[in-house]
Amino acid sequence: IAYLEKCSESYITRSDPRRFLKQMQLFEKVTGTDGIAVDIEESYLDSKHGETQYWVDAAFANTLPHFALEQATQLLFLHNFDVQRAHLDNVSDGDNGTITLLRMLVSPVNGARGDEATFNLMKQELKRSKWLTPATMDLVYEQQPWMGVRRGEVITAMCTIMHPIMSKENAIAFSKGNIIETVTKDRYVKHAAAIADLFLDRFHPKGPLSESELERRSDELKKAIDSDVEDTNAQELLFKMIDIVKHTLRTNIYMNNRYALGFRLDPKIMVSSKEKPRDIPYGVFYIHGRRFDGYHVRFRDIARGGLRLVTPSSPEQFSLESAHQYDECYGLAFAQQLKNKDIPEGGSKAVVLVDTIGLSKGGKDFVMRKSVKAFTDTILDLVVDTEETRKEIVDFHGKKEVLYLGPDEQVIPEDINWVIQRAAKRGYDTPAAFMSSKPRAGINHKQYGVTSEGVNVYLDVALKHVLGKDPKQDSFTIKMTGGPDGDVAGNELKILHREYGDNAKIVGIADHSGCAEDPDGLNWDELLRLVT
Repeated sequence: IAYLEKCSESYITRSDPRRFLKQMQLFEKVTGTDGIAVDIEESYLDSKHGETQYWVDAAFANTLPHFALEQATQLLFLHNFDVQRAHLDNVSDGDNGTITLLRMLVSPVNGARGDEATFNLMKQELKRSKWLTPATMDLVYEQQPWMGVRRGEVITAMCTIMHPIMSKENAIAFSKGNIIETVTKDRYVKHAAAIADLFLDRFHPKGPLSESELERRSDELKKAIDSDVEDTNAQELLFKMIDIVKHTLRTNIYMNNRYALGFRLDPKIMVSSKEKPRDIPYGVFYIHGRRFDGYHVRFRDIARGGLRLVTPSSPEQFSLESAHQYDECYGLAFAQQLKNKDIPEGGSKAVVLVDTIGLSKGGKDFVMRKSVKAFTDTILDLVVDTEETRKEIVDFHGKKEVLYLGPDEQVIPEDINWVIQRAAKRGYDTPAAFMSSKPRAGINHKQYGVTSEGVNVYLDVALKHVLGKDPKQDSFTIKMTGGPDGDVAGNELKILHREYGDNAKIVGIADHSGCAEDPDGLNWDELLRLVT
């Protein structure tokens, strides 16, 4: 009855009882999640003239209806199935959003076979379709439809991993667009696909490649590339892809219901030959998802640090951020490590670069919230110890890992609540500790300005004991990097005014969106208005 109340009258009247029950069962599988459930069965009533037809039923949680229909029909086309007719309905899932129910009557063409193996592959790829990047979809749906979704995902992920490494050698030749274009050229794509196969075989749960077999096949691939690829840039990229395979310690590539593709990397793979020597992190995670890519870097086994979302406003800015994303994450994690030097936890940071260019305010928020879910759920794929992960994930790291996150830029309380609940559902040992600043527990960093209070203590000590100023009595000037809408800078402005009043003169302030300056000090009323 509760389900019927959620359904529109037209949906109920158009559905025969059997199909309605089937879709209700799919609804129950994805309610409260962001997942996809699929069922395929022969249509005995609709088959005619000796032609077998099939019903494909799917439930998409929190997916734009037109996107669900477009992805499903594209995938069916790739597998040589014609859609005879389709029905699409939306059913409310309460606070979790909306579930799109799609049912399509399809028939095989061009010799396609409606067997169990084909349908299992279609189910798997349809579940993945929601989370594929535009680059992956373009590669496997348009450019190289023979490749398959899984190989395409591996290739586009490796291209993104290579970008911050290779761009240090030649920022123009190894721009993100050029890397993908080079690797997927008709002449070279067979080598990229072979490397993707090497990766898939290395981590196949039913028979992963041994170290000796990995070395043997890697050498064979290098010889083939060396003799067949004349372009030195293409050679370098393909060789680096082989190195990524060797430096991957875990992946969730074979998880059935994963939200994104995750790599637990040996941090040495992120070192460029063109950079100055610097400390090697303890661990690096890389997550490749729809409209986002994310890194998590930590400098000790047990470490804590924030998760921030970066949303550039233009393609040019996005390209620059992509090249610098890993270094930004590294730098923030290293700074956190230095701050945490006197406590047991080391420093870490997660930076998720999200493509929201051209989206409305509502669309941008929708994509950011999905990115947080996909990023953190993929991290959980790689760190939880459950029956599913033991079955599907091959572990060459050989050590349990515990991660602690905190909220940073553009992460909201609703994200934190979801992450904690998801960690509990996924079997994380201490789900309440997986992310700090929970709305109903602990201290909210942003609300109480925890970080800024610490910054101001250092400032107060420096003013009194280094510069010899009493900030309660003497005026002083400040230049601030970080805008009034930021967590640390915004709270610091409030603390400065609270502690020192007009003695604190902000003569310059700047962030990514703009800057302001006044040698006599910016107006405090206006600064505080911008904070709130």
